Amino acid sequence: GGNSEILNPFTIRLRKYIVANTNIKVNILVGRNTFSSGMFAIYRVKQEAPEAISVGESTGGALDCYGEVKTIYLPNSQIPIGYSTKYFEFSKSFSYKNDGIGTFLPDISIQPTIEDYKNGTDVVLNYALTN
Repeated sequence: GGNSEILNPFTIRLRKYIVANTNIKVNILVGRNTFSSGMFAIYRVKQEAPEAISVGESTGGALDCYGEVKTIYLPNSQIPIGYSTKYFEFSKSFSYKNDGIGTFLPDISIQPTIEDYKNGTDVVLNYALTN
């Protein structure tokens, strides 16, 4: 979670870089740990770089989700409480495949195995670097 707006300068620069370097290929790595602001990142990169290819597993978060977390502190204990201030409906904003339960499915599906984890092999990153 967090402030998704910090991605805007990155995605704008990415678009300029792609325009200046037409031979560049952009991969978006996604997986079970992609959620909340990570979903916003996919959305923003796809807006600025529609030619980008998503690679990996289905996301851990739904296309439609709460975000833009703010924090308050309880007055007596000063315990921090995070709360969402915005609901994002990415499923209406851009057309992507989903798995029927609302998570994002990548363009190229790669499912890491337990053997990959045991061997320290990142098959998603390896694919992105070699294709």
